[in-house]
Amino acid sequence: QVVLMSLRLFEELADLHSRNILHLDIKPENMKWDAEFNRCKILDMGCSVKVPAGQPLTHEAFHIIGTINYLPPEIKQGKENTFSDKGDVFAAGKSLKDIIEKAKNLTENEVAVLSKFIERTQATDPSDRPTASEAR
Repeated sequence: QVVLMSLRLFEELADLHSRNILHLDIKPENMKWDAEFNRCKILDMGCSVKVPAGQPLTHEAFHIIGTINYLPPEIKQGKENTFSDKGDVFAAGKSLKDIIEKAKNLTENEVAVLSKFIERTQATDPSDRPTASEAR
């Protein structure tokens, strides 16, 4: 079920991004698996921002937004103050990594496939990370 949840998480995130919305606080606590509809819901839109149509999916902030353990390195290390869709991808990958570490019923193959998938989302350079659409 974690494999399907991973796919659905990035589908949901891609949908947000297609509507010019950055979540800015993706973490396990803000994700809910809906088994009835095989859907991963992204919750708590309190930090999210709507980017004007036609603009890059970025948001300049003058303070930390989100949860420190899920912030992308470019923000956490103070290299940038501009959040982007690639930051949401990083946080989603980190969230999945944490979920996998706690999952008890994954096969070795599932862990290997998911780990390889997650590795792409954790690139230090945001330009090396996939978009949510590419990740799904």
